[in-house]
Amino acid sequence: MRGYPVKTNLISANREVLNWKNALIFVLFLFPFFEPLSLRYVLSSSIAPIFEYLRFFFSIIVIFVYFNVNKRISKSVFFLVFFMMAYFVVSLSSIRWTLLAFFIVDITGIIMFFEIVMRRNKGTIIVSMFYLLFALCFINLIYLLVQPEGITSIGSQEVWNTAGYYNTIYDYVNFLERDNRLMNFLLPLWCSMMICYCKGYISKRMTFIVMLIIGMTLILVWSATSIIGGLVISITYFFIVVCKRKMRLLTFRNLALLLFIVNTAILIFNIQDKLSYFIEDILGKSSTLTGRTFIWEIAKSMIADSPLIGYGTREKGYIIAIFGSTWYAHNFVLDILIQGGIVLLVTFLFFIYSCYKSASSFKDGYAVKIMLVALAAWGIMGVSESFFYQYSFWITVSILSNIKYIENTAIH
Repeated sequence: MRGYPVKTNLISANREVLNWKNALIFVLFLFPFFEPLSLRYVLSSSIAPIFEYLRFFFSIIVIFVYFNVNKRISKSVFFLVFFMMAYFVVSLSSIRWTLLAFFIVDITGIIMFFEIVMRRNKGTIIVSMFYLLFALCFINLIYLLVQPEGITSIGSQEVWNTAGYYNTIYDYVNFLERDNRLMNFLLPLWCSMMICYCKGYISKRMTFIVMLIIGMTLILVWSATSIIGGLVISITYFFIVVCKRKMRLLTFRNLALLLFIVNTAILIFNIQDKLSYFIEDILGKSSTLTGRTFIWEIAKSMIADSPLIGYGTREKGYIIAIFGSTWYAHNFVLDILIQGGIVLLVTFLFFIYSCYKSASSFKDGYAVKIMLVALAAWGIMGVSESFFYQYSFWITVSILSNIKYIENTAIH
């Protein structure tokens, strides 16, 4: 059965299949894209931007290598270029040209990097990412146990209820990220763990350890956005690892339909008002989703005024003015629409679909199912957050686009 978890010895599998010299190089490349946010505030101002420059430098090298070693570009890279052209056009009014250049180069570098290395090294890049994220998430869990309030404060924000904003809270950052964005690390960790397990690179016992780290982290931070994403991957883990089910209903079409229904129900029909008991009494959040419903209403009215090309990408989408501050849309779809309108959203969807099509020949394999679940988790969490500028999201898409090289790999 294609993609079925292989029962094998962890050490012998690593020695037989993996290229550890290349793995070390891959870790050095990936680490700047999984930058622990706390380092940005702990290090001096002159050292903190080093991760940005490293990402840009590595991406430039990858782009140069890609066009020199490939006679023709893949369909996913073609649609990526098409999407980036649309992103550039809608950003012409942007006042942050440096941000624009860094984003385009970094994302292009990520997509091309995974295509190059997964074509030639197959599982090595996935295992490298797994051990890197395992170490980072383990360190973050230790910090959460020792310093549950976070490492350092990075400012304050207003928290709203139905009567308006009523309280000022201080925003603390953990070792890796803020509470509601720790899935930027936990979700790629889960993806790499599941693929490594299904291809026989790690043991079942290791998967239990990883799920324990993920579960404890989510319980300690208790972020509603992360909890929802955690439930999605936990259910998938139970069916694949514990029950060894193929989960045939996990198709691109079904998951896309699910995301469409969820976004429509919340953004248009305000179903969250009917789920106030679950949101307020169980999750301990306000029915306004910590003020997000106010932001959505303003964002929708702004989109209606400029539906075609939006308002540009300045300040990573922080263009919604409320109470003297600027906010981003706190919804993946609205965030794209408010920055680049229908033009940017359509080109983005074409790119995502092209990534799936490149893997569709192995659509019944475990690895493809896992990456589709990860993509769905990003989409579900994207109802209340936007991950457009998060490298972890683009890395997930990159792996899906090139997962055919993993599915086509034999362990022994």
